[in-house]
Amino acid sequence: MHQLQKQAVTLIAVTMSSLAATTVIPSTAEQQQQQKRPEYRGEVIAPQHESFGFRLGEERRYVRGPGRILRVGEFELWTIRLDEISNADTGMPLYTFIYSRELSLINPNDRDYMDSLRATMSVTVNHYGFPVEVRYGGSPEEESDTDFINKRGLLRWIGSAYLFRAPEGVDESSFNFSLPENEALNRNVPSGVFISETENPALLTIPGAIFQALSLSEMEFLSLRPNRVGRQQTRRRRWRSYPGGTRRSDVVRGKLEFKAVEEILIGDRTYEAIKLESSDSGENLYIDNSGKLLLLERKFRNWPNAYIRLLHPSEY
Repeated sequence: MHQLQKQAVTLIAVTMSSLAATTVIPSTAEQQQQQKRPEYRGEVIAPQHESFGFRLGEERRYVRGPGRILRVGEFELWTIRLDEISNADTGMPLYTFIYSRELSLINPNDRDYMDSLRATMSVTVNHYGFPVEVRYGGSPEEESDTDFINKRGLLRWIGSAYLFRAPEGVDESSFNFSLPENEALNRNVPSGVFISETENPALLTIPGAIFQALSLSEMEFLSLRPNRVGRQQTRRRRWRSYPGGTRRSDVVRGKLEFKAVEEILIGDRTYEAIKLESSDSGENLYIDNSGKLLLLERKFRNWPNAYIRLLHPSEY
């Protein structure tokens, strides 16, 4: 079991639906020490991590739980794989992740019909987890999975903003995509931006690894939602003359906050996990000491204690 880099804690057993869990009550000394921990800001020193806890080529898979939450014939799977490690012109390492989602679920309005989806995207991030390039889609089947207007685009950081470039033969034109001002954002590094967990919950591993590497108690950042960039751009054009404008949904404020250390049961394995709260989704998540996502509490249908959890290789 991992030895977590947290202070000494007192454990009190509680019940968490289908999870066997242990809640932590921090001591007064621990609370004081947590208050002294630094918040994540753009000028913070480089986080010390080993490829966000991944081995090159390593793939992680996530499924819904508990097991009886899906009906016969249904499935839903999220994956993330570290595909490549390279270096930027500045010498900073770059990490390319391939992430995907595949599902087949009964249509809620027609139980004789299955809703199917396959989506694959890639993101290249720097050592701070900042996305410097996002590639949309792959095969024509994968293109239908995203709400992005142009499913085969490229979003690339150009030093002060993102540039979206549409491939030839499509209606959508290229455009610059700027980020709002935020204390956590540092355009020079760059740092302070992560891909949103709403794109794929497996992506939580990237900010989770930074959170752990810097031993933070809370971390504010901008949460980028690439699948909404094209849609948001169209809305801005449509409502350009509207006095109230449109509220941005392609990039929002995000925050991770430390809550406790708990023991959780995933499959047949017990983990000593760090419980965080995400303001991006308003849900609790559990990571290990390297930042690896173990479990995310996420509502599904009418299940009160639904979650998305790590699938062990022996369960593939």
